[in-house]
Amino acid sequence: MKIHCVVLVAATLVALSACEATPKQQGSQSQLTATYKMGALSAVIPAKVPVVMAAAEQTLRDRGYAIESSASTTEQGGIVARPPAYNLGKTIKIDVASTATDQTSITLSAQPWDETLLRITLDRILARLGM
Repeated sequence: MKIHCVVLVAATLVALSACEATPKQQGSQSQLTATYKMGALSAVIPAKVPVVMAAAEQTLRDRGYAIESSASTTEQGGIVARPPAYNLGKTIKIDVASTATDQTSITLSAQPWDETLLRITLDRILARLGM
């Protein structure tokens, strides 16, 4: 019975830690913070939606991803990209939206969850934007 209780407590702690937000600096000069929580990485970028969308799509294509869908307006957009083969990566989804301060919020997610992949992808998007 004690072993079951220990396993239950350990599983609960692991589950609760997955819900915690993890903020880290991103970009070449680490000028912005991106927060990872429950499979999604979010940040606010000082650029317009169309510029961020173009940089995101080019970044994914350069990494070998096939763009399954991409749609945008001047206010919001989204991209779904698939890896070159089912066993060579994870599907990535990127959503962008303009903010009240003429910046763009960006949220990247991968299935299954992969914080490292998302942070690398965001860093490459930021590099395309000169950040």
